[in-house]
Amino acid sequence: MMRRFSKVLMAMLVLVGSLAIITGTSSAQQQRAQRARVIQPYAKVGGQQTFYIAPGGTGALVANNRANPSNANDMREGMCTVIPAGSTVVFLNGTYDTNEFFSNEIYIQDRNCSRNNPILIKAETKGKAIIDSTTTVCTFRASNGRGPGITGGFEFNNSSGFVVQGFWVKGSGAPCAGFEQGLDAFNSSFITFRGNKVTNVGGRGIGSNDSSSIRIEDNLIIGAAGAHPSCTSAIDHFHFELQGDRNDANGYANYIINNKVIKTRQAPNCGSNGFTETDGNCMVIDRTTENGYPLRTLIANNVCIDSDGGGIHIFESGNIDVFHNTSYQSNRAHDFSGEFHVNCHQSGKAGNVRFIGNVAVGYPGKYALWGRGNCSDPSSIIFANNVVVGDSLVAGENGVQIRTTTNERANIACTQNNIVGMSLETAGFANPGQTFGNSFRLKRGSALINQGCNRALPIAAMKYDHAFGKGEKYRFRRFGQRIDIGAQEYFGR
Repeated sequence: MMRRFSKVLMAMLVLVGSLAIITGTSSAQQQRAQRARVIQPYAKVGGQQTFYIAPGGTGALVANNRANPSNANDMREGMCTVIPAGSTVVFLNGTYDTNEFFSNEIYIQDRNCSRNNPILIKAETKGKAIIDSTTTVCTFRASNGRGPGITGGFEFNNSSGFVVQGFWVKGSGAPCAGFEQGLDAFNSSFITFRGNKVTNVGGRGIGSNDSSSIRIEDNLIIGAAGAHPSCTSAIDHFHFELQGDRNDANGYANYIINNKVIKTRQAPNCGSNGFTETDGNCMVIDRTTENGYPLRTLIANNVCIDSDGGGIHIFESGNIDVFHNTSYQSNRAHDFSGEFHVNCHQSGKAGNVRFIGNVAVGYPGKYALWGRGNCSDPSSIIFANNVVVGDSLVAGENGVQIRTTTNERANIACTQNNIVGMSLETAGFANPGQTFGNSFRLKRGSALINQGCNRALPIAAMKYDHAFGKGEKYRFRRFGQRIDIGAQEYFGR
């Protein structure tokens, strides 16, 4: 597995007890309480003052100066000072060439704003403010020691209290683009990446190193990770590290929810320099137990399509819930991972990982559900209420148990059974396939409808998914008797 940018490890190991799946059905009273407590998908941010940025802007960095906007470098310097907490920074529509920026990206360092009242950095119109590195990706930026081809969208370093929303980060797709990233956080906390599009970056699409309280929500990532020599993935968290934060009221610090990831690739040189060829995943949580990180992460309602490495890969990590995701042929290039895969490896510390309500459409003879490695407690690795479509493999090793049935119409709701070998026809996807235009919504009669277990889910996983371009209107996923299996709910249409 990859080794990247590691820091001094924490001395104390905090072990969190096993989280068993809750069986049974919700009472009407419990369901009403769930509706009342549902979290809002968007924090209420921005509004104190508004600042405007434009490509090549020359205006002073002052509030409400739309007629004479400033530039991204001035904005970077003014964060948390000239631009106070709770403000909104609007990037006017247009193309922002990364050669305009410090370090060929929007690099925000040592800016700790309000965790409860973050600064909102947003595109004027979703997808119309374009951060474009296609002309500068192979330039050499040695002056700050960051190496060749350091380009991308936004990077936060030792910072907190920001939301980045609605941008298109446009990578080059060039073979030299090894260090080209999309949206990144290093040693940071309370950073949200929401509603962005990241395409053809050579490194990871969105992720973090040594950070905590990172929220990745409603993003579209296409063609990430195909050139990074250190082995990356489309959504990629490495070494979560406490930043004086804690789990929120829903029981989580980190969220990866409602994202769509397509055609993640593994770099041809991944595996050189001592790295292991196990990346190019749709999503990876990597080595969070090395420093005893105690907080929890929710991965829910995501769609993974056509990745080289794997779908959702948990490596030497713990305290993670992987609930109601869909992975379609995301283990294309090698046999080291699976559509849904946890590998405690040699850690002896990793554990408390739950895979519940997911649907995997894998390749014949490759893994769809796979749990293995030296886990702290193999019984804390739970695969329950999942469905495998097709003839992919299911394996629990080293004490990990995965119960299965081949009855594709079995009632597995609120049980620890998993259906294997369901046909695509029975699964009833609207239009499955490996492109952006394919749909994994469910058709009437799908065997995935009402097969989930509402009481096994956190409230955060109960809101509807993938309302791209529809503002902030979300609704509960549960439409009938129970939530549906997979990332997308049937709503009677």
